[in-house]
Parts: sequence; C-alpha cells; structure tokens
Amino acid sequence: MQKKNTNTINREFALEVAQEAVKLYKQQEEKTEKKTVFRNTRVLLKHYNDLKEHCGNALDDLCNDVYMLGIGELVEALQENIIIESIVRTKSRTYVMVRHIDSCISVIQNSMIQAGTPEKFEVLNILYLDPNSCKLPRGDKIIIASEKLNISERTADRYELDMIQEMSVLLFGIGATKLIK
Repeated sequence: MQKKNTNTINREFALEVAQEAVKLYKQQEEKTEKKTVFRNTRVLLKHYNDLKEHCGNALDDLCNDVYMLGIGELVEALQENIIIESIVRTKSRTYVMVRHIDSCISVIQNSMIQAGTPEKFEVLNILYLDPNSCKLPRGDKIIIASEKLNISERTADRYELDMIQEMSVLLFGIGATKLIK
C-alpha cells in the first residue's frame, strides 16, 4: 500500500516538473522569436534607404543587364531563363518589400499624429528614414533626436522601441502581435 502511494506521488511530481519545463521552454522560445522579429525590423529599417534606392534603379538595371548581353548570350540566357529570372525575382521581392515598408511607415505616421504623439514618429524618422542622419552612429542619432524634440535620450530610446514594436506588427502581421504583448 505504501509503495502504491509513493508511485502516485512520484508520477504527479514528475508531471508537474515536466509541465513547468515545457512552460519555461515556450517562454524562452517566445522571447527568442520576439528578439528575431525586432532584429529583422531594425535591419529592414536600417537598410531602408539603400533598398529604396535599389528599387528606383531596379528597372533600369534590368534593362541594362539585358542590353549588355550580346545577341548570342541573350539567346542563350533566354533559353536557360536562369539569369533573367533570378534578377527579376530578386528585384521584384525587394520592390514589394520596400512598398510594404512605405505603407507601414505611412500608417505609423498617421497613427502617431492621430494619437497626438508625432514626436515618436520623428524619432523613427531621424534614426532610420532621414537620409541625412540615418548613416550616423546610433548614439549621434539619439542625441540629434533628443535635442531636436527637446526630450531626454532615454525617452528617445523608449520612443524608438515603441516604433519598432509598431513597425514589427505591421510588417510581420498577426504573428508579431502575439510576441509583443
């Protein structure tokens, strides 16, 4: 009888430990996913101006790439379709992503204006979008934003995080919403 109670207690204890381990694992996975979403958003914003410039030149580049091929090479490339399809796919994906980012930026800007906090968007603009300041070191950009908006550097950091969260949700959809809570 004693042995039966001990087995039941051990089984219940093992079940509780396993449930706690699974819970901790899921929390760690969510934390990792959140960091990945934020990192991806920051990378896209950091390279936004370069990507936008690339898209502006995408059609010209494609035409130039085709033009630079000799007739024999062009016929061969068209038969294989490898080179041109690869160029078109890459440039098309970049174009679509830049248009999506443009749309998200517009939504965030309007949202911040309606909420009465346009300075939050201005921090995003200074840190990532403004071609004059976006290439500066991060610390310099934070100082510029804090001085221009008459806010502390810590507030500028907080506004940046708020904008990265907003942008992540718009860029990556409902999946990002669950992570940001």
